[in-house]
Amino acid sequence: APEMGMAPAHAEEIRQALLDFKTSGKFVVAHAQGFEFPTLSNYVAVSAADDIWLQNGTDFSATGIMSETTFLGGLFARFGITAQFEQFYEFKNAANIYTQKDYTAEHREATTSLLTGVYNSFLAEIALDRKIAVEPLKAVLDNAPLSAQQALTSKLVDHLGMPEEASDVALEKAGGQNRAELVDLAAYTPNYSTSGPTIAIVGGEGGIVTGPNNVSPFSDESVMNSDNIAAAIREATDDDDVKAIVFRVSSPGGSAIASEQIWAAIERAKAESKPVVISMGAYAASGGYYVAAPANKIVAMPSTITGSIGVLGGKLAVNDALNRYTGANISSIEVGGPFVSAMSGAKRNGAHLHRFHWQSGGRAAFADCPSARNCQRPRVDRQPSQKPWPC
Repeated sequence: APEMGMAPAHAEEIRQALLDFKTSGKFVVAHAQGFEFPTLSNYVAVSAADDIWLQNGTDFSATGIMSETTFLGGLFARFGITAQFEQFYEFKNAANIYTQKDYTAEHREATTSLLTGVYNSFLAEIALDRKIAVEPLKAVLDNAPLSAQQALTSKLVDHLGMPEEASDVALEKAGGQNRAELVDLAAYTPNYSTSGPTIAIVGGEGGIVTGPNNVSPFSDESVMNSDNIAAAIREATDDDDVKAIVFRVSSPGGSAIASEQIWAAIERAKAESKPVVISMGAYAASGGYYVAAPANKIVAMPSTITGSIGVLGGKLAVNDALNRYTGANISSIEVGGPFVSAMSGAKRNGAHLHRFHWQSGGRAAFADCPSARNCQRPRVDRQPSQKPWPC
């Protein structure tokens, strides 16, 4: 088992895989050299095991869930930098780190609801797996960090010992070394046939951006390129051997234009009677939810973070700060319609154009998603789907 944390939804996927495995009548032995990161996700990943081992000299520090945000609004104000952002609507709060000094009421409400939902889900799953009532379990976790012995006494783990001891016990339970052996997980990777009826799996992870694959050599951050994803979906649609498409989405969102391109590819697949099923990963929020919405079915884990429908955009106007501290000045000459400077504060016409652009995108998102999911569109002035939610 991992010592450090993992995404809540990923932990639940591992837990569910263990539960599915146990329906075969086989047993699961898990070993951890510590649950040392202050989140329950790494423990939830193995809570369904029949026997959980914990190394003697470590501790059980997994307690709850926390979100910590650094707000730069005060810093920018001190140096004369103006954060000009439009967000639709009030729960679309990603820009608050630039514009605010603390959580707004809506930001606090959304984050608290999200963390509470994930935490309550974890408590219920652990209580079920470990056969402990929720309230006593919560009381134990509230007193963490715990020593390995305290974790054993509290029934959070079943044994204390080294990884080799846990392996030996697993072999004995399987009938001893003459009847069983330890093998690497890779040995169970099947050889898939390349002909005949198949299900296409398309993977999309990271921020959604336009264009083809353009991985930077200076960053290991994953991105979902709309050209590549749309092409993969179209290829699967045109392949007669492919009977359905599974699109794995793990994205916090990104470009509305890129999301629309992926949306169109999914709609084309459906028009060709090719079912599309979305598998949501750690999160599928904002544009991540938008690309999922038109699918025939959406599958998610209880702690998958989704929703957050809407748009935002803006810039940092640094001209005044540059002028004050360096003497540099940014001046512009405009020909034609109103322009929005990348460095200076927006003029009145430019500000109106900027706001209209993002508001139009917000309205489109609120029109498209309810339509795709065959649900009534609620009022957008207090729209619950603006919030990021656990499923």
